[in-house]
Amino acid sequence: MSSPIQIAIADDSETDVHILRKIIAQNTAYAIKLVCRSGLELNDKFEFIQKNIDLVIVDWHMPLLNGCDTAALLVHKGYKGKILCVTYGFQRNYSSKLKEVGAHGFSSKNEQSLLKAMQAVLEGDFFYDNEENHQWERISKETDLSRKDMDETFSVLNKLEVKIIKALSKGYNSTEIGYILGLSKNTIEKYKSEIYKKTGAKNDKQLLSVSFIKGIIRSEDYFQ
Repeated sequence: MSSPIQIAIADDSETDVHILRKIIAQNTAYAIKLVCRSGLELNDKFEFIQKNIDLVIVDWHMPLLNGCDTAALLVHKGYKGKILCVTYGFQRNYSSKLKEVGAHGFSSKNEQSLLKAMQAVLEGDFFYDNEENHQWERISKETDLSRKDMDETFSVLNKLEVKIIKALSKGYNSTEIGYILGLSKNTIEKYKSEIYKKTGAKNDKQLLSVSFIKGIIRSEDYFQ
């Protein structure tokens, strides 16, 4: 039996690290060897990474040293493994920026995209999910909320409703959100219905798209 592929994660969000661990653990061919809370910490451990890590997964929106800059520094130091940047949402320039610095791909933090990206970069391909990018852009454009309306709409959300939106962005379902917040699944569903009414969103995808644009969803967010 071949040894598992050794993976390092750099992400400043405890919640996101938990999600990434959960996704990666589905494939026994992968083993998480190292978790860092910043790009600076990751680069401080370069010698260990060079000797032991096959794939580095870095969050795009880390403070001080973002994912792209972290990847660039690793490449500059001579890292021989693969580097995959991850975040929520897409931007048109992500792909070109990563190619410029020598990284090997970009993925959103959802299960399907991440596992597909990991396999692709380990096989030597540059990964960028154009289909998911186009879907993200379409959902963003289809929202009928203007930026002014969004300001007014999101100002009426209470703290619990914002936490539910953030939990949805992490991939949690209503049962899991209820467990985290100490509420029943039915109560969470009632809150979601109220959130839809307040924001004008028709489904989770539209709600998350607008929340990302508004800045409610950020990769550094976690439950306090």
